[in-house]
Amino acid sequence: MNKKYQIFVSSTFEDLKDERRAVIEAILDLGHIPIGMEAFQASNEEQWSYIKKRIDEADYYIIIVAERYGSTADDGRSYTEMEYDYAREKGVPVAAFLLHDEARTEWRREKADSIDDRKKIDLFRKKCQGLLVKFWRNKDDLAAACTKSISHLMSNFPRDGWIPAKDAIRPEVANEFARLTEENHSIKQKLDEMLKSASSSNDDNIILNVMKNTFLTITEYSFIGPPTPQGRKSIDSPIELDTSFYKVSYYDVIVSLRQGFVHGMTPHNIESKLSNAVETLFRNDISAAKDINPEIRGISFRFSGINDLLTEMEFFSIGQKGRRNDLLGEVVFLTEKGKSFIIRSSHIVNTAESNKQDLP
Repeated sequence: MNKKYQIFVSSTFEDLKDERRAVIEAILDLGHIPIGMEAFQASNEEQWSYIKKRIDEADYYIIIVAERYGSTADDGRSYTEMEYDYAREKGVPVAAFLLHDEARTEWRREKADSIDDRKKIDLFRKKCQGLLVKFWRNKDDLAAACTKSISHLMSNFPRDGWIPAKDAIRPEVANEFARLTEENHSIKQKLDEMLKSASSSNDDNIILNVMKNTFLTITEYSFIGPPTPQGRKSIDSPIELDTSFYKVSYYDVIVSLRQGFVHGMTPHNIESKLSNAVETLFRNDISAAKDINPEIRGISFRFSGINDLLTEMEFFSIGQKGRRNDLLGEVVFLTEKGKSFIIRSSHIVNTAESNKQDLP
């Protein structure tokens, strides 16, 4: 797939115009998207907020350091160092390019006007050497080092990137999606008839058949990291999961959630509990992902068909708890029709599960 990555290029400006131009051209030659602050300097809070937003959007971050530390903020750090620290804080993969020690003396002689705080630039150079670092003597040397480092970053720290719209859905995927949509419509019509029959039927086998042949499908998934004060955050997927052929039946829903419905559940909790149940099917994939990234704690799934389960079956009603505009305040309760169905189907599920355990 022809992915393009956004690469943030950070440095002081006036003393490194030619070097920045060489790096930006190298990025363009690789087919990626350079993000540069050529238009203005980060010299006030509003501009600094804008730069942080652009770093948030970047896939990779490049820092070029010569002999100028740059203008400083109130805390004494240069805006270039603030950009570097922010990229590290946000987990954006970083590559640093430092002027080679052998070239520093000549640089100071030729560009004496661009030298400001020698002590701070030395400390900043030392900080930058904690990650992937390359040294350069001139702009051509820098461009070549940049090309190699970008390839290294992409190989070792894969990111989401951007793809052309024409590649977003491959023709075979689009055709399969169209086929499944048509198939889903046909199945839904049949299921509507089956549900009507099941809701008024006393035949446990009919109800069980309906539950096992009515499906939610997995539409999205994301790997989840460890808990933080702000809640769990998604982690870039280290591996691809094939969820296209796995469907969650209403039978699976009843098995996982039968107790919760009696007391009322939020739509968020329904999806969360379903996600936990489905996660067990991907235990091997999770284990493989954890080998790549030890911070991974599990997988979160999203499903289609939740609304059908809650509304079209007429077995559930959605009430409000708390403020009217509080989506998490919505609570799903059983209607009378739903209570009857859940009680019967739970009994059927319990019986089916017991029979399964009794098998030799």
